[in-house]
Amino acid sequence: MFWTELCIILVALMIGARIGGVFLGMIGGLGVGVMVFYFWPDAFYAAD
Repeated sequence: MFWTELCIILVALMIGARIGGVFLGMIGGLGVGVMVFYFWPDAFYAAD
């Protein structure tokens, strides 16, 4: 599971680095969002 998550983050950052500029931060944030909300769907229920 860790390696899958790491690969998603690295691929997202490589795409962002290839395009450059502000898009690097945007795609990095998108990768982290996918990691958090796709791999840990119980994150929405942590406050309950």
